[in-house]
Amino acid sequence: MQKKGPLNDRSLTLVRKEFDRLKGSNGYSEYVIGEYIDSGGYARVYAVNSLRGNGEKYALRISDVSSDENNGKNERETEAVKRLMARGQKHIVYFLMNFTVETTYGEERHTLYCTLMPFLCSLLKYENKADDIEIAVRLGNDLLPLLQTCMEKQIIHRDIKSGNILYDGDFRNEAGFVLGDFGEARTDVNGTVTDIGTWATVSPEIAGFDREIRRFHKLCDMYSLGLVMYYYLNGRVYPYGNEKKDFLERLDTKGALPPPKYGSPALKAVIVKATQYYPKDRFASPAEMLAALKKCEEYGS
Repeated sequence: MQKKGPLNDRSLTLVRKEFDRLKGSNGYSEYVIGEYIDSGGYARVYAVNSLRGNGEKYALRISDVSSDENNGKNERETEAVKRLMARGQKHIVYFLMNFTVETTYGEERHTLYCTLMPFLCSLLKYENKADDIEIAVRLGNDLLPLLQTCMEKQIIHRDIKSGNILYDGDFRNEAGFVLGDFGEARTDVNGTVTDIGTWATVSPEIAGFDREIRRFHKLCDMYSLGLVMYYYLNGRVYPYGNEKKDFLERLDTKGALPPPKYGSPALKAVIVKATQYYPKDRFASPAEMLAALKKCEEYGS
C-alpha cells in the first residue's frame, strides 16, 4: 500500500532508531519493528517481532499527531486507558510503551506518536459464522463490565464497532474480547457529545439529528454494543441492512427494532431493549443489561 503523508519510509527509519534506543530499558531488547500490518486514517500499524523466532509478536501503532484527523485523539486515548487500567479493567487494549518522533514532510514538521501494544486480531475479520451466537454472548459478558466502569468514570467511547473489538487469536480463552481505539472517547459532562461514530452502530443521540434525546449520550455505548451483538445474531446483517441508507431508515422509524433472527426469546429481548431508539426505553446501565444477559440460556453454555 502506498505510504501517505509523513508516515513514509524516512519517518519509519526514525521510528526504528528511537525504538531501538528505548527498547532495552523497557524490556523489549529482543524485538524489532517488522512488517506493515494495516492503516487507518491518521495511523499505520507495524508488527514488532521477536529476534528469537519464538512466534511472540507485538504491534506498533504510529500516529501523526499533527494531522487534522488526529485532533488530540492520542492524548484522549492515553488518558482514558490509564484511568480504566487503574480500575483493574482487563478488557481494553493496553499500552506497553509510548514514545514520540519528530519528522518533516515537505515544509511541515510533524510529531509521530508511537504506541507498543499486544498483537491482536480484529473481530471484523473473523469469518466463521457458526460461532456467531457464542460471539454475541461473549461480547456482552466481556465488554458490559468494562462499559459499567466507563459509566462510573464518566468515559464515553463513542465508536464501538467490530473493527474496534479485538482478541488474541482465540476469543474463548480467559482474555476474551477487548475494546480498543479510545481516540474518540469523551468525558461525560453536562451538555451533548454528538456527531461522531460509525454509521452502522452509532446511537441516535450521538448521530445528533434528534435534539430531544441528545442529552442522553451516556447510554450510547451500550446501544452500539447491542447493535454489534444484533449483527452477529442476525446473520451478520444490521436491522435494516448494511448500507448507510438503512441506518437512516432506522432513524426515521424510531420504534423498537425487529428481533434478530437467532437466539433464545430471552436473548432477543435483551438485544431489542438495548437498541431502543429512545434512551429511556433501554437498560439503565451496562450492569443491568449484563444481569439480563446472564438469565439467557445461551449465557452458561
